[in-house]
Amino acid sequence: MPYHAILERAAEDDTLDPAEFLACAPDELRDQFSYASEHVTHGAAITALLACKTALERASKKLTGPWPQQIAWIDQQINRLWKLSGPCPGLGSALSALEDGFNGSLFALALSATLSDTDDPWVAADKVFRGDTALAGAPKITKMLQKRWAYLHKEEPRRAALLRLLSRFELSRDQAIRWFEATDLTNAVLENPYLLYEKDRSSRDPIGIWTIDRGIFPDAEVLKRFPLPKECTIDPEEHDDPRRLRAIGVYLLEKAAAEGGHTLLGADGVHGLAKELPATRPVPLDATAAKLCKDEFSDEIAVFEAPGVGGLALQLTRYSDYGLLSAAPDAIIDNALHGWGSSAGSFSPAVRAAYIDALSDEAHVHAICEEYRAAATLDHAHDVADRRSGRRIDCPVLVLWSGRGPLNAWYASEGGPLGLWRAWADDIDGKPLDGGHFFPEELPQQTAYELNRFFGGGG
Repeated sequence: MPYHAILERAAEDDTLDPAEFLACAPDELRDQFSYASEHVTHGAAITALLACKTALERASKKLTGPWPQQIAWIDQQINRLWKLSGPCPGLGSALSALEDGFNGSLFALALSATLSDTDDPWVAADKVFRGDTALAGAPKITKMLQKRWAYLHKEEPRRAALLRLLSRFELSRDQAIRWFEATDLTNAVLENPYLLYEKDRSSRDPIGIWTIDRGIFPDAEVLKRFPLPKECTIDPEEHDDPRRLRAIGVYLLEKAAAEGGHTLLGADGVHGLAKELPATRPVPLDATAAKLCKDEFSDEIAVFEAPGVGGLALQLTRYSDYGLLSAAPDAIIDNALHGWGSSAGSFSPAVRAAYIDALSDEAHVHAICEEYRAAATLDHAHDVADRRSGRRIDCPVLVLWSGRGPLNAWYASEGGPLGLWRAWADDIDGKPLDGGHFFPEELPQQTAYELNRFFGGGG
């Protein structure tokens, strides 16, 4: 990777951000890339090479070099890895879910030694489990295992289809068992395999988005020879399927929240991120797609107009679910009263109870959240209109803020809070008070003094 050349160019060009040209291991594969042995799974290598390809394509727009040849080499290695991976990279893990103690991975290893590039691993495994073929070096297929296999395919064909679908994904044994045993979600997963990522992402060992995406959209030759189970309703020729777009949108929003604290992104920003993903197929998640898929996205992603982020915005529904706040109002209030720089003793039990009472009412919570949402939507639109028209505040303005809070540091380049307000009014007065976020309750006399002085009472 041309990192040194990028750093040299960045030293001459302040607009160039070297981070944009990095090829990083996907988060879900970080553990595999954390050891010096450099041994990773085929799927991990494919995703990593796709990240390198994307970074090289970006670099080729800024630097001259043998990028076409290097990109062609990456494509060759990816094709080779798809052949090595085969159509069922999760066969061993999936078969381990059949019965406690059965070593499906050892079975899959023994089976792989008997297969050609054109053999379907699942068809071959079926013959062994039914007793039609012996498999040297594999764990013994007991009579009970044979009965389980026959019962599964005859009495529970949907679960049998799920097991076959799970084998398409490079899952761990625990992940495969977890989802094979989630019988209440069998039909839902067959309808939308991306639920394996969406519903599993809060687990201790979550299934990654690219694990699922690679299984649904593998190499074209692999897909041609070994189609997905007929029970799976996603058409692998439609890479713009709303179910895929939603899952990848969830991934991008989760990443933005975890790494940057951004719980809301503009649709154009999401589109830009989607174009840079190490995916096997393009991800056309633009504003139009978000608008068209609003209903399909609604279980996981809220789509709404937000002028403050350039128009359409996307947000994980859990951040727009007001019930989360009203479910534990006392915990939220105590966190604010004790953790925002003000002394807990500044609030009487009656004041605390009043705050909790307000957050216990979903109508109040809705109003509070709408006020915050307005900062990025309606308020921003009004500010833009006022700036364009030259509208300013004519009356004197008093600005008071927490001297222990971050406002001075946040807006130092603008001259602090007073500098911000001078952009809107000519007659500005104010100062920080030596208190926390709730300084009026914490410092009632000082606050009253400043208000009285400002309004002409003489202090």
